[in-house]
Amino acid sequence: MSFYFLVEGLRTEKKVYTAWIKFTFENFTEQADLKFLQGNDFVIRASGGFPFSPKLLPDTINDLKEHPVVTHLFVCVDADDETVAIRRARIEQELADLACPCPFSVIIANRCMESWFLGNRTMMPHRPDENPDLHPFWNHYDVSIRDPEQMEKPESFHLSTAQFHKTYLKAMFRAQGKSYTEKYPGATQDETYFDALVERRRETGHLASFGQLIDTWSGLGSPRLKPIRNGRS
Repeated sequence: MSFYFLVEGLRTEKKVYTAWIKFTFENFTEQADLKFLQGNDFVIRASGGFPFSPKLLPDTINDLKEHPVVTHLFVCVDADDETVAIRRARIEQELADLACPCPFSVIIANRCMESWFLGNRTMMPHRPDENPDLHPFWNHYDVSIRDPEQMEKPESFHLSTAQFHKTYLKAMFRAQGKSYTEKYPGATQDETYFDALVERRRETGHLASFGQLIDTWSGLGSPRLKPIRNGRS
């Protein structure tokens, strides 16, 4: 198998997906260009960040037609202020219209990849109410108990809901003495962090859009993943 990933961000998504693929498909090797793909390889192309431009899809499909070794295309973007269904349908229709030459999966993070990262329950301190930086976020919505993907921003927050999720995540990291930035996503690249998200999905049914990613990778033969259906493996 050979995978091609088109991801939204220049920094976070490329680094995190690269790390996650390497320990989910342990025998896969990252290649810098499609022309080097042979088998059990993957390429990640970063689209350049928000907002994701559909104009990138024709170039991607042309690349795939010129290099028919790719067995699965992944388009991985954030929902932001759209619904997952609307954004996925738009991209899937575009891929169909372009006659994508291989099977594809459109993975839409609801609301953003940081929404998934909030699902690691071990990152929430035992006494978040005692941390003045984290307390306002935790008091608004406790992501260790409630589904992070369903969290709306408070009315007093003037940026997008996705930006609120990112700000919450950074506060949670600081409360643990760690750092998270889009350029340096830190512990989110670790195998234990990924495993904590998989466990959260399996035990609670939360993180539905993350579950789509895991189910897809499981269906493609990942030796370490079992399908996740309705919150149960």
